[in-house]
Amino acid sequence: MHRVGARRYFALIVSALLPCLFLSTTVAHAESATPDQWWKNCANYSLTDRCIESIEYFDEKTQQWIKATAEKNPVYHEGPITDEDRQKYASGVNERSELCGYGHQLNFDTCYRIPGAATDGGEQILQSVVYGGTEELKLSFEATNGPVLYVRPRYGDSLYGVRENSLWRMTVISDLFGQDAGIARAQMKDPTLDVFKGSDSRWRVQASGRVQSIYGLEAWDPSMPTCDDALKSKNEFKSNDVRRPFSINVARYQYEYEKLKGSPPAGVFITNNGGCFSRLDFDQTNRIISVAVGGPHFDTDGKEIEGWVEASIRGDVIRKAFNAEPKTMNQAIIEVVYSDGQTQNATSSTKYIPATDKVEIRAYGFHYSQPTLKMKLQPVEEMPAPKPAPSMSSMPAPTTKSSTNTNAVKTISCIRGKTVKKVSGANPRCPTGYKLKK
Repeated sequence: MHRVGARRYFALIVSALLPCLFLSTTVAHAESATPDQWWKNCANYSLTDRCIESIEYFDEKTQQWIKATAEKNPVYHEGPITDEDRQKYASGVNERSELCGYGHQLNFDTCYRIPGAATDGGEQILQSVVYGGTEELKLSFEATNGPVLYVRPRYGDSLYGVRENSLWRMTVISDLFGQDAGIARAQMKDPTLDVFKGSDSRWRVQASGRVQSIYGLEAWDPSMPTCDDALKSKNEFKSNDVRRPFSINVARYQYEYEKLKGSPPAGVFITNNGGCFSRLDFDQTNRIISVAVGGPHFDTDGKEIEGWVEASIRGDVIRKAFNAEPKTMNQAIIEVVYSDGQTQNATSSTKYIPATDKVEIRAYGFHYSQPTLKMKLQPVEEMPAPKPAPSMSSMPAPTTKSSTNTNAVKTISCIRGKTVKKVSGANPRCPTGYKLKK
């Protein structure tokens, strides 16, 4: 689930042009955990907290959620795994194997089976990595069978992935994060995060999203490029690692997020396809939320990677942290600036959605070559309501005097070459160099 990648990065800057935000802070990745600290399946291990309740797949044909069957891994090793263990439980079967736990899956307590969900229409088997201490919660899973997504050059082993853009949902039981799920980061599109209590009065955290291909770089010897190398030179690196995981990190409303405590879950939700790293900064002085992400310039086939970023900010957060009305945040100015000074316009959209009380931002069409993506939310000035037209009864009676109004404002058009300028006033005249347009 973890890998080193190229840090040729861009920064997404969301500036609300509003009063103070938070202390400048760099948020690290989720708290690391060894396999013995990964959360297990609730039902299989009779757990009531810090456990996985379900993984579900959304069937586009029936428009229904299908719950995976949670099968206990018969060869699960909670402790360290030796080479002898790996050899003993090596499956030696092909990618369409329906065996649970064999091969290199000894650390996973449960296999999750979904019939018909794999890329080739067959059964999809998943393995999960979920953990959380006191600061961040990691929710993730990957495919362990099906058509091969990529064969890693270093190991010669096969990597698998669920269907591109397929929609998945994971639910975990956690009293701590259920009551304090805060800022979220992901590498999926259309992500959601909700919290609720079940019939057992235990808190649940439920996350969903559409899985995307994420490209990275894996450096296994000193001659290979690293993230630091990507920052120092022009990024022309080709990916040697691709995954298609379900992955969301959730930080609590504490430390630099303390001011948002009491806000709904996922007050700020940032997603992107940077396969190397993602960093979230809060800048109090300049009132900026900045997200830096990075990835190789080319995918594993040598095709240029098109970057995308999605940001979702809840209206409650905008009101509480920025003291502003979110419905005015409906315009974004997007500019991509590269390290050599060249600029590129990113395709973008920004809108306020009343039904969910969120400001949604989408930016895409840029590439990973040391760009800096600046995104500013522009509050729209609310125009005063137009005065109602006077009724006939309230209009003054006509007079017999001349109808000419000496105070009337007239507008004329003046022209100079191809330039046309309109001039208004009681007695308008064209400025020097302009002629009256007839």
